[in-house]
Amino acid sequence: CTLNWGTNYTATYDFTLPRAIDADVTANVDLKIDGLLPLKFSCVACGTDCTFTIPVLGKKVTIPAQPCPLLPAGENKGSKVVPLPAKSPVPTATSVKGQASLTDGTGAVLGVVSIDAHIA
Repeated sequence: CTLNWGTNYTATYDFTLPRAIDADVTANVDLKIDGLLPLKFSCVACGTDCTFTIPVLGKKVTIPAQPCPLLPAGENKGSKVVPLPAKSPVPTATSVKGQASLTDGTGAVLGVVSIDAHIA
């Protein structure tokens, strides 16, 4: 699909979690930028800001923490408006491919999402 800058999109979700996504859950990101540059980091899923550095650009990025639990155990159903900025925050066209996962305190994988995006 194609998403346009400066547009609001609504994401609808309906899923069940066997446990809450709380402070002992880690979000793991493993991407390749333009098929070459690795972007790999892990952060606590909630309760603590997530800070990482984009390679080559040396740009430090901080994602503000959401309160815990991020999601409760059981059924999670609803929708959320996701606004895109007026223009791309990336200075040039690029692509990003890889995956993001959630793991619990024992290292067990709770879920994985594949990512394949082209930004222009």
